[in-house]
Amino acid sequence: MKTSKTFAAGALVLAALSLAGCAAAPAAPAPAEAAASSIRDFGPMDPACIAAGEPGTAQALTSAVIPGAHGTDALPGQARTAAVLGAGADLYVQTEPGQFAATGFQLPAAMPWAAEVAVPAVVTSTHSCGLVEVLVPSQSDDASVRSASAWVPSEQVAPVSEWEVPRIISVDISDASLSVTEGDAELLAIDGLVTGGDVATPTGLGYVVSEYEDAEQQPWTGGESITLTSLHADTSFSGNSGEIGVHWMDPAADDGSGSNGCVRVGDLDQVRALESVVSPGDIVIITE
Repeated sequence: MKTSKTFAAGALVLAALSLAGCAAAPAAPAPAEAAASSIRDFGPMDPACIAAGEPGTAQALTSAVIPGAHGTDALPGQARTAAVLGAGADLYVQTEPGQFAATGFQLPAAMPWAAEVAVPAVVTSTHSCGLVEVLVPSQSDDASVRSASAWVPSEQVAPVSEWEVPRIISVDISDASLSVTEGDAELLAIDGLVTGGDVATPTGLGYVVSEYEDAEQQPWTGGESITLTSLHADTSFSGNSGEIGVHWMDPAADDGSGSNGCVRVGDLDQVRALESVVSPGDIVIITE
């Protein structure tokens, strides 16, 4: 059952998004200190595995770049959602097998423009040295990585017994279609998508970071909800970070250049149905 929504307040100012990427988040306020947490299922993080760096409180938002963040080899069916304990979970990158370095970033427990809505960690179920691999909203410094992952101490997320299976949003670029499934049940099917433009829609495994509205900065969305994902296009313009979203766009106005890279839905009823069934933490898979 769907339990949460994220909407940015109209007064928040979003970045200009007229070219690459169609969804950028508001600037974050100063992060809060993370609350202490207890040791969880995989045991405490092994200090011997930490090669360098110190934990920090910078939030890993979609606009951030995390050096060393990597793509994941995990399959969508392995992904689970786990509540982040406290205000954020410390992010680490793997420097070599069994060795990790702190990034100075935290995976936030909620987006700063909608602090009342929890955003779970999306855990791939891969673990090492008391850390678990998670998908992150931020970009990697490796331009080939379209959706990045990193590692957090398992003691900073909910125990395995509380992990949940997310819904899966599948986008097929060649078929111009989208489906939402929960287990074996198909919740929604949408045809007639528009993707690409001057900037190609990236492929890969990501997740829903947030849902928000932005009629002022992105009038082509008609004030309808934008589903922001953790995937990024390979080109950024107008000060954004190439963030990829799923949103409504009037088919008569969509010549492929107004919302480069994003996934555009031309039917209002369908985009509203999508908004009603997905939540932060749901998996997004885009294939060609």
